[in-house]
Amino acid sequence: MDGVSIFACSKLPLEALWRGRRYAGLTLWNRVYIRRTHESINFANEATIDLLFHELAHVLQFARSPILFPFKYLYRTMRHGYWDNPYEIEARELAATLYKRYRLDLNS
Repeated sequence: MDGVSIFACSKLPLEALWRGRRYAGLTLWNRVYIRRTHESINFANEATIDLLFHELAHVLQFARSPILFPFKYLYRTMRHGYWDNPYEIEARELAATLYKRYRLDLNS
């Protein structure tokens, strides 16, 4: 995960292409963008940590195939829909695994 940059933004990159959909996060190669106005942007919040782990899973996906991944991701989203996109399923599963493994103490 060396070289990963995380940005808190009021507007995510490429947002105009999403036709009114509002996502909480976006990953482009080794850059993770999290919507600053998202209610869970507090890094002492479970939802924010889960979102960050989810986006880091996309960083790994980009690393496996830096040129083709964006095209494969878009194709699979068109074919399966966002929720059932195999890359999204993998990111949700990895985020859940990381969250359980690193069980952060949010109360300290």
